[in-house]
Amino acid sequence: MESLASLALIMPGVVRSMALPAFFEMLPTTQNDMELDTVVQRKSPEYILNAVTKIGMEPTLFADIVPQVLEKIDQVSADFNGSSTTYPIALLTTLLVLLRSKAERKHADLSQYLSNLVPHLIGKCISPTLTQDDADHIMKNAEILEVVAGITRVVMVHVETA
Repeated sequence: MESLASLALIMPGVVRSMALPAFFEMLPTTQNDMELDTVVQRKSPEYILNAVTKIGMEPTLFADIVPQVLEKIDQVSADFNGSSTTYPIALLTTLLVLLRSKAERKHADLSQYLSNLVPHLIGKCISPTLTQDDADHIMKNAEILEVVAGITRVVMVHVETA
C-alpha cells in the first residue's frame, strides 16, 4: 500500500486510471452486498476505504474520489436501513480524513468543495426529515450527522482562512 501511495504522488494519472476504479468497483452498493459471504469473498469496505485515504491526497485523485464516494452515499441512502451505519460512516469518514489531511497541508483545492460536496451531504441529511415515511432513514443517524458536520467544518474553516 505504501508503494501505491508513493506512486500516487509521482504518477497520479496511473493511480487514477487503474487503482481508483478497481477500489470503487469492490465497494458494496446494496445492503445485500454487505452480507458476510459477499464481504469475505472481497476485501472489507473498511480495508478498501483505508487504501483510498492513503492514495487520495493529490488534487486530481481527490477530485475523482469525491463524486465516487457521493455516488456510493446516494446508493447507500436509498438501500440501507437505519440499523446498518458502519459502511456509510466509513464512506464519509474517508472523505473527512482526506479533507483534514489536505487542510493540514494547506491544499488550495479545498474551497471548491464548498459548492458541491457540502450542499450534497447536507441535502442528504435534511431530505429524510421532510417526510414521516423516513423515520429510520440512515442519514438521520447521529454518528453520520457528526461526520457530515465535520466535513462541513473542515471545508468552511479552510475557505474562511484561504
